[in-house]
Formats: sequence, structure tokens, C-alpha cells
Amino acid sequence: MTDNWFIAIVLAKSLLYISTTLVAGERFHQLHTLSDSFFPSQPAASGRLFTAIGTGLLSSVLLFLFTTGEMADNGVAGMFDGTILNIIWSAAPGDALLFRLSGFLLALLTLLPLFSAPALNRLLFWLSTGCLSLSFIATGHIAGAPVWEKLALVFHISIAWWWFGALCPMLSLCKQQRPSSLREGLENFGCQAGYLLPVLLFAGITMAITRFPDPATLYTTAYGQLFLLKVGIVAVILLIALRHKYISVPALSGSQHIQSFKTSLTAEIVVAISIFISTAILTSSASPA
Repeated sequence: MTDNWFIAIVLAKSLLYISTTLVAGERFHQLHTLSDSFFPSQPAASGRLFTAIGTGLLSSVLLFLFTTGEMADNGVAGMFDGTILNIIWSAAPGDALLFRLSGFLLALLTLLPLFSAPALNRLLFWLSTGCLSLSFIATGHIAGAPVWEKLALVFHISIAWWWFGALCPMLSLCKQQRPSSLREGLENFGCQAGYLLPVLLFAGITMAITRFPDPATLYTTAYGQLFLLKVGIVAVILLIALRHKYISVPALSGSQHIQSFKTSLTAEIVVAISIFISTAILTSSASPA
């Protein structure tokens, strides 16, 4: 059953990563950077966030149960073994689950009319994002790492949320066939990316150096090879982003250009999902360090 549990955990983590990106990243753009010309009011956006919150809550609980089942090693019934559940709940996975449930429920409050006052809404959003961030440093390879490495991970995932969380809003805006508005928003996004993406890469490289003190393990271990695969996928999405910034966005002037950009943006979303899946596999595998 070990391989089955591994697959189940990877799937739950992949859904969790996608959900947190939408809840933290897309909601951030709604509230702060894209609220005017770039992110007009769209019912689809709220529907997408409600779905992401529901998926996030479900995947968080499933991940906890799958982890319990893997440890119990007693088939599906092992997920509900009382003794193992108590052990897992009192350990790091229990802390992570509590942070995730709190984060998603706080995010849900930001979508309700009762909590629509701007100051309160933003406060709830940042509390939600803080809880979700803490859930990623409470468990896994990073749990026992120094504080500076945990901060590097928080910066890394926060900027990833900011980047990937903007992709669906961009795609929605493409459907409105407004070249000037789209180009203006994308140019602003590109300017911000020029400052943030180097930080994301620096944080990622710093964590990689600590994870692979012996560079040979990049080639001689399955974990290292998986990491190199993820690096290759990241390189692909960076090339797509650079093409958008320097070629596609400046050329936006009509419906034909928008359609071409929309196709390229869809490819970027697919590659982003591949990054989530590869990350889920890595964080579920034994590290050489």
C-alpha cells in the first residue's frame, strides 16, 4: 500500500498547492494590485475562489488522513485509527492542518458580505495568508530548519502565490477583448515581476544549496534528479514569462494578438500546475540532506 499512499499524498498536496495559490495569490490581486482596470468585478472570480477554498479544506483534511493511513499501514481503515490519529494530530502534521483550516476559513470570511468593510476584509485576508504560510513551515523538510531558511521559504512561496495567482485573472481579462486595458495591467505586473522574481529565485537557490550540500547528489539520487526536473520546468515557465514581457505584451493591439497571448497564457498555467505536482512529489520524498 506504500506506493498507493504516496500517490494519494502527492495528489492531495497538488490540490492543496493550487488552492492556496488561488486563495492567497488571486485574492491578493483582487484586494491590492489589480482591483481597478486590470481586475474588474467578475462573478467567475468569486466562484473560482469559493471553489478553491472548498478544495483547500478538503485536500487539507485528506492529506492529514492519508498521512495517518500511511503511518498506520493498515489499508483505508488505517486513516481512522484512533491511536495513530492522536499521534499525528499532536505532531507537526496536526499543526499544519490547524493552520490550513484556519487560513481557508478566514479566506472564506473575506468573501462574505458581512465582512466586506475594506479594512476588516484586508485584515482577515492577511491573517488567512499568514496561517497558510505557517502551515508550510510547520511540517516537511523545512520543519527542523533554521529560522532564516523558513523565512526564505515564506518569501519563495509568497512570491509564487503572487505570480501564479495572477494567471487566471489575466486569462479572464483576455476574454473581454480590451487590448489597451490588458496591456496596461500586464505592463504594471511585468514591472513588479522585475523586482520580485529575482527574490523568488534567490530564495529558491539558497534553499537548494542547503538541501544539497554535496552537488553530486543532484545526479546520483532520485531526489536530486526530481529536483533537476523541477528546475527544468521552472526554466520553461521563466522563458514563457520573459516572452510575455518583451514580445507578447508590447504587441497587444487587437483581437488576434489577444488570442495568441491567451494561448500562451494557458500554456503558462499548465506549466505552473506541473511545478505544483513536481513540488508535491519532492516534498513527499526522502531528502538526501
